[in-house]
Amino acid sequence: MIKTPYGHKVYAMAAEYPSAAALYEAAKRVRDAGFRRWDVYSPFPIHGMDGAMGIGKSWLKRLGSVWRNFGIPDRGARRIWPVINSVPA
Repeated sequence: MIKTPYGHKVYAMAAEYPSAAALYEAAKRVRDAGFRRWDVYSPFPIHGMDGAMGIGKSWLKRLGSVWRNFGIPDRGARRIWPVINSVPA
């Protein structure tokens, strides 16, 4: 944990960079320094920033495909079930 000259813990830091390239390089240095909980803010997306930050692939893509594969048949079954059961035999 980083401490101030007075011995207090540092909970947050902020910096401003002149270009996207400088921000990208700073993100790589922060990652290499071993920080785990940090974020980068930019008014526009920076290509490759996820890799510079050390962020892996997201699990949301898989969750979406599972949701799609099970949700569409389930929705169809819920729509047709009342129709099938409401018709007298």
